[in-house]
Amino acid sequence: MQQREKILLIALLSVVVFWWARPVLLSRFLSPLEERRQDIEALNKSLEQKELEQEKILVASKQLKEDYAAALPADPYEAQRSYTAWLTDQLEQSGWQSFEVTPGTIARYADLGFTVQTRVEGVVNSAGMARFLERFDSAGMLHRLERTRIISRSIEPGDAYDVSLTVEALSLKSSTRKQFPDFKPEEQEPFWKLLARQSPFSLSPPEVILKPTLVVQPRIMIAPGQPVSAPVKTSGISPEQTVQIALSGTVPAGCEFDRSASLLKWAPAADIALGEYPVEVVATIQPGDQILKQTVVIEIRVPNKPPVLQSLPEQLAYPNRLWTGTLVASDPDQPPQPLRFQLEGNPPRSATVDSRSGQIRWTPEDSQVGSTVTLSVSVYDSGAPPLKASTNIVVKVERDAELTTQLVGCLQTDDLWTAWFRDREVENRTQLQTGQQLRAGAFRGTIEKIDVDHIILATDQGRSILRVGQMLTDRQQAP
Repeated sequence: MQQREKILLIALLSVVVFWWARPVLLSRFLSPLEERRQDIEALNKSLEQKELEQEKILVASKQLKEDYAAALPADPYEAQRSYTAWLTDQLEQSGWQSFEVTPGTIARYADLGFTVQTRVEGVVNSAGMARFLERFDSAGMLHRLERTRIISRSIEPGDAYDVSLTVEALSLKSSTRKQFPDFKPEEQEPFWKLLARQSPFSLSPPEVILKPTLVVQPRIMIAPGQPVSAPVKTSGISPEQTVQIALSGTVPAGCEFDRSASLLKWAPAADIALGEYPVEVVATIQPGDQILKQTVVIEIRVPNKPPVLQSLPEQLAYPNRLWTGTLVASDPDQPPQPLRFQLEGNPPRSATVDSRSGQIRWTPEDSQVGSTVTLSVSVYDSGAPPLKASTNIVVKVERDAELTTQLVGCLQTDDLWTAWFRDREVENRTQLQTGQQLRAGAFRGTIEKIDVDHIILATDQGRSILRVGQMLTDRQQAP
């Protein structure tokens, strides 16, 4: 075998041996190395996790130290007293117009300390509120605004509003606070400047909706020859818009619109025919070519005359009894105008008048007995302008003797019967015979018959019987 062939055979045998021996080599030498590598990676990861946890502990420790420095003193009652005084100083220095600081509840906060509440109520504007919030925010204490209520009653930015705050602060057992911070009056931060300037707590101004309107009296009543001078105005027009007013359509002779005075003018002749003369007023709004129209009816009629009102004589009224009186009025115009009655001045309580019929109704009270009351009544026509006539009605309030009048006896002398009556309140005695009228308070009745133990009374409501010893109010319907 040649040398070259020996070399090739040795190489082939080496490859075969290596291929068959490879698993053994890998399991014996490479596997332990792989395990060591994985162990090293696991240790590195664990080390990184420990470093992260250590960093978190350092950050938490630093934060806890800062919290101990920012918390209120450990004694919750001392903390509340000191914090209330500090809040009062901040409110005063912030420019609150008036305020009241009230200590609130103290509650345990886990095992770390307590929460201390304080209530603030006062009046302040936006600038004062912004100054207080800036001081509160920059104080560096463990406190917060738990509840805030702001009630504004104005749209003006500088006006004050009512404020109610509930402030909660934290008192920790390990607190290191020795004193409360003083606010340094440095340049105000842009945010708080903006808050004071914007005044977000003021009411929003009402939305203005422009509705162009032509304002002119729709109906004018005048007498022949009486001049007309009616103002014509517009409303709901933007300042950027211009308005041109003119008369349109058929216009009575001499009728015109005075632009300088904004008046509709007309001087009709004294012999002009009676009737209605419509005039159309047109307003053109630029830009936009919006047109407003209003028809004014000028009615020429005979001059309006005031109504005629008949007065009433002096009236009598009694307490707790309805008094009525009806006024009579007429209108001399042709055709007559509808009339309307109305009480004027300060009428007594419960006094009313029917606006159409003119009937007055009033029930006096017990306290008004012996007094004289004057009722002022007017009647208005429906002219333009309406005219009126007035009158005063004098009403005397008297004691109601019907309640105290008693039939005490019936006597016969020479075939002539006499009925004896007594007013038990004033001890007044009255003797009446058949055919005579009995007047007692609001009662009016004629004695129709007198007998031994009773009398018969005739009134507008019918016949009634009153027996001896009975009060007048105890009478009964006669058979």
